[in-house]
Amino acid sequence: MKGIKEKAEEYRRVLKVVNEHESLVNTQGSEMFEAGANYVLEQLEEFLNLYGVYCMSSSARGYLKFMVGQLKSNQ
Repeated sequence: MKGIKEKAEEYRRVLKVVNEHESLVNTQGSEMFEAGANYVLEQLEEFLNLYGVYCMSSSARGYLKFMVGQLKSNQ
């Protein structure tokens, strides 16, 4: 699974190819993508901390925490 920064960088490279000139590329889109994805991860972590104990099995909770950690590891 690709991390957030890796996916944002991929998005930026696609924009470079489309625009054909690096000076025309607006990196704000990839920064916004990264900020939005990080917000989602923070909300998932908050949910797990507040409610995950009661509504998930320990294996499901552990797997979700592992996946969030994987996504955040590339930052």
